[in-house]
Amino acid sequence: MLQATSSPAVVDRGRLYVRISLQFAGYPVTRLCSGYVTQALALTWPPGRHEGPTEGTGRLYDRAPANPAAGQPVMAYPTTNSRWRILAFKYRVVTSAAAADRYMGVSVINDATGTYVYRYRHPTAQTASTTRDYYLLPGYGTAGEEVAATHKQGFISPNLILRAMDTVVGDGINYQAGDQISFVGLWVEEWIEV
Repeated sequence: MLQATSSPAVVDRGRLYVRISLQFAGYPVTRLCSGYVTQALALTWPPGRHEGPTEGTGRLYDRAPANPAAGQPVMAYPTTNSRWRILAFKYRVVTSAAAADRYMGVSVINDATGTYVYRYRHPTAQTASTTRDYYLLPGYGTAGEEVAATHKQGFISPNLILRAMDTVVGDGINYQAGDQISFVGLWVEEWIEV
């Protein structure tokens, strides 16, 4: 009997994915079992369970990037060999006195091609010398909601999956050099990609 478990330090699902294969002359002949393991959920053979790395729920992960410098967008990247589904993204924008209407939102850029995979802009302009909090949640809709004058809610596609070659960007149209993004929060569901 074979058994794989995790150390006490690895307790949540989605952090440790294991494949146990039978090899001959250094080459895998057959996979005996595969799946995520925790201290409470072992992987055994026989009978062996077969779970792909993106099956079931992933690890819930608070991936809050640092506040960017003034005039810069906030960016976050999935870690190597992982994929993300965004559960929530929030940030605050304090605009400078520069006269321009900003339309804030979220973009996903494929780093390999430099193209936009996804883009959402809140339809309400943010004017000069104002402070607004943006909350972007999974859902469908073309227009954002105004929770309060200083709180804007928008939508992210619930089926948007980011891979290690993608970047999620909190940015906007007409974003000015003196504008500042802060109080950033990014919550994702993460799977290991093997």
